[in-house]
Amino acid sequence: CIQCGCCLEICPNFYPGGKFFGMAAVPVTTRLLTELPKDVRKEITKGYSKHVFAGCGKSLACKDICPRHIDTEKLLVNSNAMAIWKRR
Repeated sequence: CIQCGCCLEICPNFYPGGKFFGMAAVPVTTRLLTELPKDVRKEITKGYSKHVFAGCGKSLACKDICPRHIDTEKLLVNSNAMAIWKRR
């Protein structure tokens, strides 16, 4: 992710100042969930649940707009598995 924000502009659920951080936050969060110690991941998981999982309507408009062709659907599924269902 190059943090270009294209995914935020096309997302029907994102708006500046809202609780949903958008897909731009998912690559960074995923990296943190996989690399940090378990006790630190607990806090990140709370934030992920509140600011990503609860806000994403899964329209996947971000998937087609990404200039890096990141498979946002797969990234979201993997992040949800780690943060919400505690699986890797």
